Amino acid sequence: MEHLKNLITGAISGAIVDAVLFPIDYIKTNIQTNNSFSIYDTRKLYNGILPTLIGTVPASAFFYCFYELSKKLLTDYNANINKSYLYLISTSIAEITACII
Repeated sequence: MEHLKNLITGAISGAIVDAVLFPIDYIKTNIQTNNSFSIYDTRKLYNGILPTLIGTVPASAFFYCFYELSKKLLTDYNANINKSYLYLISTSIAEITACII
């Protein structure tokens, strides 16, 4: 049940990040290519977000799930592990897993 909670939390956080940053990236790209941004372009702010979500949501879900899982397993294996190493190893494992997904 804990893993499912982590998967859902990661998926939701990935979707929220995309929902917030996608319009900003759209505006930035539009300004860079056209050297302008029109107020009428605001209707297009979320055009193309679906492919981004299809890639980001599963990757974020698995990243968060494997991050928490590896932290727990490493702490159970060695309770005296240095916190910096714990976070470094857990993040590395989670990022590799998210990239594979």
